[in-house]
Amino acid sequence: MAKLCEFNMADAAAETVAEPSALHLQLHGGNTLLEESVVESVVESNLNHAQGGHSGGTEGLSDDGDQPATAAASQLSLDEALEKLGFGMMQWRVLIVCGLCFASDSIEVGLLSFLQSEVKFEFDLNSAEEATISSVVFAGELLGGLVWGPLADRFGRRRVSLVSACLIAGAGAASAFSPNFATIVSLRALVGFGVGGLAVVFDILAEFVPVHARGRTLMGIEFFWTFGTIFVNGLAWITLDTIGWRYFVGLCSVPVVVALAGFVFLPESPHWLLSTGRKAEAEALLKRAARINGKPHVFGGDLELAPLSGDHDSDTALSSTSSDGYGTGDDGLGDNVAEDDDKQSLVPGGSPGGSRAHQTMLEKLHETVVAPLKELYSPRFRRTTATLWGAWISFGFSYYGAILIMPEAIGDVDSTCAEGVDRCRPKFNYPALFVASSAEVFGCLIGFYLINKVGRCTLSSTSYAVCGVATLLLGIQSSPSAVKVILAVISRGSIFIGSCATWVATPELYPTHIRAAGHGWANSVARIGGFASPFWGNANIGLALRLGLFGLIDLTAALCSWLLPETKDVRLKA
Repeated sequence: MAKLCEFNMADAAAETVAEPSALHLQLHGGNTLLEESVVESVVESNLNHAQGGHSGGTEGLSDDGDQPATAAASQLSLDEALEKLGFGMMQWRVLIVCGLCFASDSIEVGLLSFLQSEVKFEFDLNSAEEATISSVVFAGELLGGLVWGPLADRFGRRRVSLVSACLIAGAGAASAFSPNFATIVSLRALVGFGVGGLAVVFDILAEFVPVHARGRTLMGIEFFWTFGTIFVNGLAWITLDTIGWRYFVGLCSVPVVVALAGFVFLPESPHWLLSTGRKAEAEALLKRAARINGKPHVFGGDLELAPLSGDHDSDTALSSTSSDGYGTGDDGLGDNVAEDDDKQSLVPGGSPGGSRAHQTMLEKLHETVVAPLKELYSPRFRRTTATLWGAWISFGFSYYGAILIMPEAIGDVDSTCAEGVDRCRPKFNYPALFVASSAEVFGCLIGFYLINKVGRCTLSSTSYAVCGVATLLLGIQSSPSAVKVILAVISRGSIFIGSCATWVATPELYPTHIRAAGHGWANSVARIGGFASPFWGNANIGLALRLGLFGLIDLTAALCSWLLPETKDVRLKA
């Protein structure tokens, strides 16, 4: 029996050696993304299995020497491979690039409180038009979240992140040259659409770190958000009263341009590669990461990954064979060239690329956007999705509203008017705003320490509740200025902790094939709240009433977060 098994394996290996191109097609469905070296390593692995791998030819036999051991015995799950890989230089690369993208999101949101006031003066806008400057950004983010997330599940995380970052950089820089209100509204909407795709980089990071380090790593990316918050407030302090808002807006695009330069170091998600049938690319990426982390022999001999449990081959193999995926070339960093769309898929469950090319626009829309949404509200995920969306829309309304209303809430905003001039240029209390925004630094440190100790749900719900109480107290207008600043710090810091914990939990709640879609939809729901917040924050009603609604919505976020399932120390769903 053993000899017959050995003979058959040898024959299979001989066929593989004779026709490496056929093996290449078989593994990747005609996808020519892998370099020759990867194919040769697979061929060599097959030969080793056929020949026994060491002298005596007994490898692959069970302890009694009669039955061949199953292939699964030598396979590693992706989570096991990531644990062996640990957290090293490769993960730091991913963290920094993703973090710069995250900082760009923070900057584009933070500049709104300054931009809408400056543009109101520049173009003589009314209150509704002033609110539109901010609201179109959130409307763009809403649409972007609906589109980019499902596209990332279908075509790959890296590609989608790159395109969205390019859009932010281009439209953001162009905003500085806007000649009129209509132009700046259009460009800021495009910026928002691009920002809607930045949730995808968060998913890349979540899928590239081991379980034991995931909570703090995902919380660590929030330091970049904090950097963006401080950057935009400091830059406004330096530029608005000296060189003007156009330079301010242009300089706010610098971090995302730096992030674009770092995309050469950003790999594709190994979870996504494995879930879409691109097993050899995922293995090549992890071996490259091991070398970069200084652990070239951590996987022993040849790495072989086990399939993800619960793979949805029929749904995901189609996506893997049509996209370039920016998978893992020879350097493992995703410098591959896209394949022709009309090549036929040979991956089980796939379909010919030509048939996909002839899909109607309605069919593509259904497959990319509607189908993931239907699964998010399937019986398996319905309760989780509804509760999660409640938390996202609540903190979206309150967090962005707090940013916009904070200059007025701390009570030191006035206007500078020349004699005989009807329009007044706003003057901000930059020191107080800088102190309030710096509260996010302390919030990030607290969250980083507690995220793996108390869990996602407890941390987020408690933080939202504290924010709600502080925001309600901030509405007491008779409070001394120092008390207002302290309450503003507590409010800003606590809602930041809560939102960070929600961000960490979200990708942990869904399996790989709908993770980016689930995160993208949740992010879009938050933008609905963000879209409404400028109109409420700038409404011509009492400040106490406006802050009161923000506080009550914070308490709603606390309740929704408390009802979510805990994901601390839970492996990502396949």
